[in-house]
Amino acid sequence: MGCRCVTRPAWFPDGLLRVSLVEIGRFNRNEAHILIGLLESEGVPAVALDGNASIADGSYLFIPVRVMVDDEDEAAARRIIAALPES
Repeated sequence: MGCRCVTRPAWFPDGLLRVSLVEIGRFNRNEAHILIGLLESEGVPAVALDGNASIADGSYLFIPVRVMVDDEDEAAARRIIAALPES
């Protein structure tokens, strides 16, 4: 199964895949995963970082989750987020 998080892979001679991720925001755990689902439904692959930080001691709810996209998808991701209604 291939990585579905990369739309434009950059393979290097050493056989490794490299992408350039940018942070589009920090959100609580639930909001981050909802946003990732929205972005992916619009064709923008996204990934959450820090989602499991400090899960053992229960403080993971207090640590923001970073939502990351490929640098080439940043503008599209920001347009999608800007179009969301204010809450």
